[in-house]
Amino acid sequence: MRAAVLSIVLSLTASVVAQTFADDTIAKVKANLASSAQESWELGTRAQTLLELDAPEFSVFHEDSLPPKFSGQAPAGIRDVLTIASNAVSRLPEDSTPRPLDGGAGGDPPSLGIAVLLAHASNPANASRYLQAAENQLAFVLNDLPRSSAGAISHRAEEVQLWSDFVYMVRRSQRVLRYT
Repeated sequence: MRAAVLSIVLSLTASVVAQTFADDTIAKVKANLASSAQESWELGTRAQTLLELDAPEFSVFHEDSLPPKFSGQAPAGIRDVLTIASNAVSRLPEDSTPRPLDGGAGGDPPSLGIAVLLAHASNPANASRYLQAAENQLAFVLNDLPRSSAGAISHRAEEVQLWSDFVYMVRRSQRVLRYT
């Protein structure tokens, strides 16, 4: 819960950070968020928050963020985001089985989607591994999560549950679909 609060604070202030918070305050919030974000939804929210703060041109809120356009190496502002993606993908088996990028509710792991696509674009040596992980996550959401009688995709894999944050978390899957 602490990670969520820190992400929300950092995300809500991303557009006015330079005018409002001192660099050391932002560094402390980032450090606390790094040490407390553990679950897939916390890591995905942390990754998106870091993008909104440090590299907004790559966030889901920037219309042209996908596919990412790098001239040479990925920008320094996304290093932590790339690490989050690398850690999530490194724990997955290398196959094409539809599965979440990380544990948690069925609708939470897609929050890591943009981070994984940025890692795909910035790491030619492992690009296919990242893309396969993103495609597996997308297939899991579209084909394996249960649906309500009206066709709404469930946030939970075990039973149909519709959560209010589902759209925020799964928006990354929609971006994966456009990317692939």
